[in-house]
Amino acid sequence: NLGIARQESGDLEGAREAYERALRQAPDAISPLWNLALVLESQGLPEQAERLYERLLEKDPDREDARFRLGFLRLEAGDCRAAGAVREAGASRLLHRAWMIPASPAQPGRRDNAAGAAPLCRAAHMRGTSV
Repeated sequence: NLGIARQESGDLEGAREAYERALRQAPDAISPLWNLALVLESQGLPEQAERLYERLLEKDPDREDARFRLGFLRLEAGDCRAAGAVREAGASRLLHRAWMIPASPAQPGRRDNAAGAAPLCRAAHMRGTSV
């Protein structure tokens, strides 16, 4: 797959174009939708990635990996309520780890606010309030 080859070589813009082309040809395809969301995250476009994860979950509600990424992006954005809802809706095992363990250093071109947001979310959760 051209998109994967470009993504693995670090050509994120080329990968993005390949995945977008694949989705124009097959709008219901799961793989390019997932890969495009990952590329958008890597390019520092979390809001666009969130929309794709939501679309992916509409097509395949059992995708725990997509539910986790969606919850984690919302946690990074400081939206504890939305992250908690995603966590409770099925990504609890994976998102619980992100919620409880500080995030790793930021990847280039990507926000990494989860390390700061997670403790606030945890504290609010323990108090039964929101941030």
